[in-house]
Parts: sequence; structure tokens; C-alpha cells
Amino acid sequence: MKTYVKVIIGLLIIAIIVVAAWFMYSFINNGQKNFYVSYGGMTITGSADEIKFEKDKYTVINCNTLTGKTVDYKVTVTFKTDSVNDFDFTHDGGNVNFKKNFSAYDCTELFRVEKSEKYFTLVVPGALTLTDIIRMKFPEGELENVPEHDMWAQDSFIITVVDKQENTRTEISFR
Repeated sequence: MKTYVKVIIGLLIIAIIVVAAWFMYSFINNGQKNFYVSYGGMTITGSADEIKFEKDKYTVINCNTLTGKTVDYKVTVTFKTDSVNDFDFTHDGGNVNFKKNFSAYDCTELFRVEKSEKYFTLVVPGALTLTDIIRMKFPEGELENVPEHDMWAQDSFIITVVDKQENTRTEISFR
């Protein structure tokens, strides 16, 4: 009789573990947010501010799911115009307002972003200037009246990672 009770209790424990695991898996795969981004031992599920990346070196940022499924995501790097006082500059003799033309300006190309299934890399240029960013949008012509600005005094850029399946958005503000 003792052996019979032990076997029944053992089977009940196994059944409870299997049911609990199935519920957790169902919960995660039933529209729950399971996409996350990680960098430097830190897990980022919504947003992070004041991240400092090494300049002129490859930075690796991981993109994963709790279930381990392949991640389908999009990465963009935008300029954070509120880190700069608004100003007007001249392009080929015409007046241009900085904030009006560069609000959330896509600078992804400047950071040489390369994507793989589970991570992406980027390189933060150490010698980056405000003129370099303006030159991306206006590659030709003469620029005048662009002020000096310390790009690394505060967060000047935002990495946005969007998981295409869940439409989960993770934002990392960095300098």
C-alpha cells in the first residue's frame, strides 16, 4: 500500500508541474508581451535613459523572447532634438528651422546598424557633430550658422526596437 501511495503522489506532482508549465507557456503565447532587449547585463522591456555606449566601437544589443522563438524586429536610431536649443541655419542661402526639420530624424545609417536574428550591432561615432547630422539630410550645398553643440553632454539619440509580431516598442535613449 505504501508504494502505491508514493506512485500516486509522484504522478500527481508530475501532473501539477506539467499543467503549471503548460499554463505559463499558454500565458506567454496568448498575447502577453514576451519580447525584451538586453544590453550590458540589463534587461530593457519598455525604455531606458542615460545609457552611455563606447565611442567608435561595436556595441551589441540582444533581442529575445521569453519563449526563445526567432525574433522579427525593426531597429531605428533617431535624433532627439530636445537635447539641442532650437535655432535657424542657412542652407544654400535659404533659412531652415532645425527642430521643424529634424524632429525624430532617422539617423540609423550614421550608426552603421547591422541586424541578425537575436541581436543587432551599432557603432557610435566619437567625433560626431551637429553639422554631421544636418549634412545627412542636406548632403549638397553650403551650411551656415550651425552652432557648436556637445553631442554627448546628454542623451541625444533614441534607439527604437519594435518587435513586429507583438508590436512591442522598446526605446533606449543614449549619449
